[in-house]
Amino acid sequence: MIYLPQICPQPDWHNLIPEISDHSTTDTSFWVSGYRKGYTSIHGSVKVDRVPGAHKVDIQGQDGIDVQYINSRTLKVSCTQIGAKDITIYAPRKEWKASLSKPILAIDVSSDNRLYAYTQEQHVLVASVQQEGETQMVMKGHLSDVTTIRFFPSNQGIYGNI
Repeated sequence: MIYLPQICPQPDWHNLIPEISDHSTTDTSFWVSGYRKGYTSIHGSVKVDRVPGAHKVDIQGQDGIDVQYINSRTLKVSCTQIGAKDITIYAPRKEWKASLSKPILAIDVSSDNRLYAYTQEQHVLVASVQQEGETQMVMKGHLSDVTTIRFFPSNQGIYGNI
């Protein structure tokens, strides 16, 4: 079996770059982790420096992480220790607020892009993409955390695993 490497950046990395550029934060870096079964995990950082006299940033990977700045919403990350080379990381186009104050465990979007479903602990929530996350339905009563969720190809039902 072949195990692929995973690159996981700090979730709000795309917000930090412009904040560092315009001095609205004192942070100067964000974290990036690399994982691959059978290898030691890598927990590095990306240092972001403002270029004096310009609205540009200089980005440099540290602690086993190499990074190339593409634009404010795209990075190319490599981690040679786990065999990850030129992995493109995109910032999300849209962010939804969860209706419960619990972590989201899984998410799926219907094939017609009208609805999305996500799980929080034992709950499955269905919301509208068009109405900025207005919850349409909450399904409760699962015996344990729902860890995967999928729409049927017909968009007429959803299923998940616990």
